[in-house]
Amino acid sequence: MTNKEKMELLKAKPPKQCCLADYYQDLLDKVGSIKRDYGNYMTTKPINCDEELKRTLTADYDLCCALLTMLFREDHFAEYGCFENRCEKGDVQKIIDRMIFLLEQKEENIKRRLAGRGAEYMMFKDDEENTESKPCISSSNNVIVFPDFEKLKSEVEKMRTELSMLLLERDELQFVICKNIETEYMLKLGSIEYKAYEAQCAALRLKRKIELIQAKKNRQEKVIISAIEDTLDNEFAEYQKQLDEQIDKMNDALKRSKAEVLSDEDNKELKKLYRKIVKELHPDINPDVSEAQVKLFENAVSAYKNGDLGTLRIINEMVGNSPLPKQDKDAMTQLVEEKERLQGLLKAIRESIEKIKSEFPYTMKEVLEDTEKTEQKKQELENILEQYNELISIYKTKIEEMLR
Repeated sequence: MTNKEKMELLKAKPPKQCCLADYYQDLLDKVGSIKRDYGNYMTTKPINCDEELKRTLTADYDLCCALLTMLFREDHFAEYGCFENRCEKGDVQKIIDRMIFLLEQKEENIKRRLAGRGAEYMMFKDDEENTESKPCISSSNNVIVFPDFEKLKSEVEKMRTELSMLLLERDELQFVICKNIETEYMLKLGSIEYKAYEAQCAALRLKRKIELIQAKKNRQEKVIISAIEDTLDNEFAEYQKQLDEQIDKMNDALKRSKAEVLSDEDNKELKKLYRKIVKELHPDINPDVSEAQVKLFENAVSAYKNGDLGTLRIINEMVGNSPLPKQDKDAMTQLVEEKERLQGLLKAIRESIEKIKSEFPYTMKEVLEDTEKTEQKKQELENILEQYNELISIYKTKIEEMLR
């Protein structure tokens, strides 16, 4: 389906007197996908729908799909159903509007690229006909130097340098800063957060169990608890997976907290070497690198993640500079294409950096730096845990009454 077709579907209004949840689920299947792993896109745990919806304004297309999926799941587990309320409040329309905007941006980018190709063609056509533009001739070796070529070459070199710096910033955010924040978060708040999420899962499971028992009773069928538990195991497999992932994160945090820390001097050298390797081996900066060089770069990324300065020193000795093309007509074409490619990459990397800063664990940086805010967050999680424990008690009593 084209972007234009998706936009037409998104702009269409749902028919009157239809089930809005069903309508929008069908729509999402057509223009995106139901994100069954939507929890991986969320920054709050347990998931707080209202907080997550605040991210709509800056969400990418996948996050928009995940937010809609989150609302479908909220509606499924809500006592009286709440998707229609979300529609009335405008929450759903804001997500739809964001998806339309992102698709429009894609269309505009395609048009600009096509226009750029046309402008490039006209530039070379004008070069052939233009007699006013005069090249400079070097007296030393009679090489003709076109000012436009040298200017473009300089721009591309600067963009490559900027890209390498942004890639370093992104990787440092991902592999160092965010890992450190997550480690600190897990050590300070991870255990209570796990208990709160575990209680949430238990409460939702018991609520669903009541629904299944009631359905059997309504059909005057025999209630077989073991069969109901099997159904619940299947339905809540994803919740169990997320609980297991939380335990893994806690184990990683404990392991990381005991790891050897590099000195300031070694840390500076680590960053310097990694940036140089990124500039010379990263496939985005050097699209013509071989498979062996890509593998070498992957080893460098792994070494940077683990603070392995020795491995980075060895890889640094193996790499060399990637030269820009020498001047000729084809080289000019290559530089124009390279500039266009780098512009797209720079935009994408900046957006990815902003995305990292808008998501967990980076969003917890301010909380962890302030003792009062940390205690406030801890109290908030303890209150959530208490609420879910109360629900668990209520649901268990209800089940006992139903099975008498």
